Amino acid sequence: GGLKNENISHIPFDADKSNRSTYANILEKTSTQSRVIVVCAPSTVLRDILLTADDLGMLSDGEYVFFNVDLFSTNSKLVQPWISETATSEENEKAKHAFKAVLTISAFSNTNEGFDNFR
Repeated sequence: GGLKNENISHIPFDADKSNRSTYANILEKTSTQSRVIVVCAPSTVLRDILLTADDLGMLSDGEYVFFNVDLFSTNSKLVQPWISETATSEENEKAKHAFKAVLTISAFSNTNEGFDNFR
């Protein structure tokens, strides 16, 4: 599924009903058409997508570029999004390595009173 034109493919998915198998199918399809992949999903979903991409060899040589547009995470979750409390330390290390391949763009939310006064 998804929208398609010469330059852009859009493959929507339901993050609540998806798993690594779903992500593998999407990434395999995407890899035949694109080298730049933009994800807009919660950091927990992005973590699974990146781990799946790593399993598929998509993070090893810089052939694919991942961007994440994060509209969902709190500032604290953006600091170490690769950490999952339910994962092993080995998987968290693998996820940390995978996150080195993504550039995250997030909405700025500031709680600094000085910034509010400046604004």
